[in-house]
Amino acid sequence: MNHEVLDQQVRERTREKMSLASTIVGYLDEVRAAAEVLEIPVSNSKAVTSEARLEVELDHAPDLRVGWTPYQGWYYRTDQDDVYYRVGSETDAASLMPEASAVAGWLQLLSTGNRDGHADAPEELDPEDQALVERLVTFGGGADPHSPD
Repeated sequence: MNHEVLDQQVRERTREKMSLASTIVGYLDEVRAAAEVLEIPVSNSKAVTSEARLEVELDHAPDLRVGWTPYQGWYYRTDQDDVYYRVGSETDAASLMPEASAVAGWLQLLSTGNRDGHADAPEELDPEDQALVERLVTFGGGADPHSPD
């Protein structure tokens, strides 16, 4: 699945009210808010919408480059360019796009020096499976059912 296909699926699902770019920006906002609650300094984070990618720099772990894509989920890259993924080797939309509070918990672990992760990239999702689109629309639209209004 590529960016254009996923963007089209999000646009169709939301009747053109949202795009892939707007959902990943919204998801990053949710992650930032969850990190703030846990007092995790993430002073430099951005959405690279042209590549459907998020980047987060942890103030307490400057040796790591943390990122996210809808195809790989959350990962971090070390100074030696080794890549480790947050999720297990199973592939499902919930693993690739976890709730912001789960991401913040993982960021907190990374900030304290815990480097749990695995080197196996997740398998590609079935492009016909709409679960990732639903999660993008839900979490990227600020409609997390578990967060207070």
